[in-house]
Amino acid sequence: MPTTTKGLPYPSPANIPDVPGDIQRLAEALDPRLPGLKQGITTGAFTVNNSAVMTDDPAFRWTFPSGAAGFYRVELVTGYACSAAGADVQQAWRATGDVTFQSRFVLGAETATTSVAATLMAARPAATFTSAQIFGVIPTNNSHVREDLIVQVGGTGGYLQFQFAQAVATVADLVRFTNSFMVVTPLGT
Repeated sequence: MPTTTKGLPYPSPANIPDVPGDIQRLAEALDPRLPGLKQGITTGAFTVNNSAVMTDDPAFRWTFPSGAAGFYRVELVTGYACSAAGADVQQAWRATGDVTFQSRFVLGAETATTSVAATLMAARPAATFTSAQIFGVIPTNNSHVREDLIVQVGGTGGYLQFQFAQAVATVADLVRFTNSFMVVTPLGT
């Protein structure tokens, strides 16, 4: 079967007609080239205990394949709970390959919060992917943090990995909830 200059298969007049098979082959060729419109919602919680060392969250690693050059918007909403006061959360990212930081904005509860009704929100532009942003986790309730970033991906691709940890190591479980989610949207070149 012939292919386009971008490597996508198409039937030639000499091929026996197989519309469902041709569509499937085209879809399979396109699938890895569409670096997501959605990462999805996490189906399991992830826990960090007594550690302020950044830990890769296995649910939030996005791979940009080779040939996926362009700009992308990454939206992440994470929910947290921790039984201990003061075990606030810190979030950061790491990138490999041809993935570069363009901008990052983070919104979450101010640190040292103890009440949902009295929580102040903190909005912080971040200078880099890797700079840890610290937010409060309310001991008796759920706390959420929203990240919005723009990345640029070169022709060789790479991946973007979300990380989190306790802001201060505390002997208590800091749990990233099920139903946290990440959406990756291509913006063009």
